[in-house]
Amino acid sequence: MIYLEAEGIALTMMPERGGKITSLFDTDHDREWLERSDHVLVGPADVEKSFDEGDMCGWDEMLPTISPCHYPGADLELLDHGELWRVAWDVTQQSSNAVSTRAQGHTLPYLFERTLTLDARSLRVEYRVSTSGVDDLTFLWAAHPLFSLQPGTRIIVDSGSRSFDLLHDDGSRTLVSWPQIGVVISDVADVGLGQKFFARAQKEHVAVSLTDADGTRVNLGWRSSEIPWLGIWMDNCSLSRRPVAAIEATNGPDDSLEASTLAGQSWTVSPGFDRQWSVELNTCGART
Repeated sequence: MIYLEAEGIALTMMPERGGKITSLFDTDHDREWLERSDHVLVGPADVEKSFDEGDMCGWDEMLPTISPCHYPGADLELLDHGELWRVAWDVTQQSSNAVSTRAQGHTLPYLFERTLTLDARSLRVEYRVSTSGVDDLTFLWAAHPLFSLQPGTRIIVDSGSRSFDLLHDDGSRTLVSWPQIGVVISDVADVGLGQKFFARAQKEHVAVSLTDADGTRVNLGWRSSEIPWLGIWMDNCSLSRRPVAAIEATNGPDDSLEASTLAGQSWTVSPGFDRQWSVELNTCGART
C-alpha cells in the first residue's frame, strides 16, 4: 500500500492489486470520494472472477478493452474489463507526493505506465503506453474511478454538448440530453438499476464535477485533443453495494475495443513510439 499526501488531499494506492487507488480523501472537508471496499484488499484480484464480481470500489484502469471481445482482426479473446486490474504493477519511482508505476501486458505486448502526482487539493494522472511487439498495437483505455454518491450528489458535465448516448442491454442506443444543472442518480436510475452513457467532447477542455448537497465538490478535467470521449456509469445498487458513479475519460464510444475500432475511435501505437495523455482532478467547496 502506498500513501501520498499534499495540502487538502490524500491518496492510497495498491500496486499489488492492479494499481488500484483505494482512497481519494478530501482532508479539508473530511470527504472520501472513492467507493471503499467492505473488506480488506490483499494481493492481486481473483482472476477467476469477472470485474463485476470483484471489488466494485476505488479507481482502476481499463485496458485493452472493457467489455470482453476479440482483438480486431485476430482470433484473440480479450478479458472482461481488460487485464490491468488483475495483475500486480511495479513501482518505478516514489516520493511523498508522487508515485510512478508500470505494468506489462500479458495477452498483448504493451507497457502501461502511470504517474500520480498530488499538489495542493489536486491530483494529476499521467499515462504512457508503448509496445514491444513488431506490429502496431490497437487498444481501448478508460479510467474507472468509482465515486461514492451521497444523497443529493449532483453530476455536472461541461463537454460542449448536452447530448449523450444511453446504452441499452440489447446493444441499442438512445440519444438523451444531460441537463446543464446536472443530475442526481435517482434522475437516471431507480434503485436496483444502472445506466451507461457516452458522449464525444465538443470543446477542448472537458470538465465533470460531482457536487454534494452541502457544496463539497470534486472536479475532473482533460483535453479532448488527448481524450475525445466521456463515459458515465451510474449504478444505483445494481452491481454496487451503494449508489456510485464511474466518470470514465476514454478514447472510445463503446466498452468494446472491437466496436470502438469499427467506429474508428480506438488508439494505435507503433513500435518505437508511445501514446501519452493525462487527467486532472481537484477538490473544493465548503460545508454549510
